[in-house]
Amino acid sequence: MTVSRVFISYAQEDGHNEVVQGFWEFLRNNGIDARLDQVAAGERQDWALWMGEQVRDADVVLCVASERYRMRSEGRTGPDEGKGAQWEARLIRDTFHANQHDLQRFVPVVLPGQTTAGIPDFLAPSTTTYYVVEDFTVEGAEALLRFLLKKPKVLDIPLGRQPDL
Repeated sequence: MTVSRVFISYAQEDGHNEVVQGFWEFLRNNGIDARLDQVAAGERQDWALWMGEQVRDADVVLCVASERYRMRSEGRTGPDEGKGAQWEARLIRDTFHANQHDLQRFVPVVLPGQTTAGIPDFLAPSTTTYYVVEDFTVEGAEALLRFLLKKPKVLDIPLGRQPDL
């Protein structure tokens, strides 16, 4: 069984960082190879290179909705505010723009305490699927887990033979 490599993209802010870390722990505890900058911060990093590697190597990039994430990823904050989130979002937008039909790769996620208003426009929250995580339990994140683990609730069945008429 192949384990999906997942990169968690988010905007740092007090209180939200802890929720994102709890989300990362939940994913890892459920067999998903999730990557988070808070872990990499234990060593000296070239963050621009690190972010690029994460976006390139991830099977799925989870874009965690928040007002700050949306503002920074849409370029609606000053150039010195949240440089990391702005750079990361630029990489994601560029990669997504190059292959706009790959909706499976860049996935908006709404964590507890956030709303869909935090999903950036380029992820098309009005017309594409996003995942709401009610809480960090299998039941509270079932739809997202099914997507990441490739275990849909309803499986397609093969077509039967057409009758001779």
